[in-house]
Amino acid sequence: MYRENSERQKFREQNFSLKDFVKGLQLRVEIAEATNDQLGRVSQLTFRTNQFNFTTLRRSENEIREFLKREGTTSLVVRVVDRFGDYGLVGVVMYETEADGYKVDTFLLSCRVLGRGVEHELVAQLGRRAVEEGKRYVEFTYRPTGRNLPALEFITSIGGKHRDETGTSWTLPAERLASVEYDPDEKAPIAREIPATVSPEKRSPRPGSAFGAADRSERLQRIGEQLCDTERLARAIEEYRLGQQPPDVAADATSSSALETALANIWRKVLGTPRIGLNDNFFEVGGNSLRAVQVIAMIKKELKQTLSIVSLFECPTIGLLAAKLDAAAGEPRAASHAGAAETRGQQRRQNAVRRRTASDGVVRSGHGTR
Repeated sequence: MYRENSERQKFREQNFSLKDFVKGLQLRVEIAEATNDQLGRVSQLTFRTNQFNFTTLRRSENEIREFLKREGTTSLVVRVVDRFGDYGLVGVVMYETEADGYKVDTFLLSCRVLGRGVEHELVAQLGRRAVEEGKRYVEFTYRPTGRNLPALEFITSIGGKHRDETGTSWTLPAERLASVEYDPDEKAPIAREIPATVSPEKRSPRPGSAFGAADRSERLQRIGEQLCDTERLARAIEEYRLGQQPPDVAADATSSSALETALANIWRKVLGTPRIGLNDNFFEVGGNSLRAVQVIAMIKKELKQTLSIVSLFECPTIGLLAAKLDAAAGEPRAASHAGAAETRGQQRRQNAVRRRTASDGVVRSGHGTR
């Protein structure tokens, strides 16, 4: 996947316009109803997708199965392939069929395929299905989170005048939706404001200029291209989160070892804060069970040491955790030294036995000649 993304990036940098680039990708979008063996991946996407996710409803595989058992419910999945490779299953639409239309419950796409017309093809397919079934409209609901601004910008671009008074629902005529097409050169409206009905704490989205492009399609394209692997995505998130923090303050203690410094850096990355002291309790400065799993994984990757998540609950400060890791690192070395000593002892015993055996042979041989 990394090689394919690298090839796409090189292709993008060959001075093509966005329109030429998308055309040159030879994109193929496959949309079909989800099968039972795909529901696990569908569940993963509901938990992992944040940017282009209209409602950010998180569902387990069993909850998705229960949803689909209800009368009139359907789940569509999207698979994308281009000249460089297969993106895999990257999108989900879950909707309920009503008397005159569809009511969309979940509409999401992985950021890896944004800005290439996949979202347009998906809503057009939804519109065509509605028309074929004699439905008049498709209703979309948007729940702002401060992270899903791309979803708001997209629905505003294709159906701004169909938004209701609350500003959180769009009801588009099915025939209008079926005719949606992607035009990379089109300047789409930027939806910078969250509706006034949203609670104050959700009213400020992340700045639209964070990725340096005013045009929606171009911005989504750059997200897909420039943050297309986990390393770059994690670095961008870390830089943004740390950049939002107030100036650093003195920690309550200074790292006294390289291990403590390494642990502090891991905590900063996971918690998104530069202010970490050696005696700060992980679960009191923003840590939770999910972030604890991330810390354990990063310790294994960066420090080559394996811990159980219970260890972090038992040793919730950098100082305590460093001491535990030091102790754990010492055990294999001690065991190794002990094993080596035991081997040397066995060798000495074997040599002694051989010497005694040789000596006894000489004595017996000398006695027999007398």
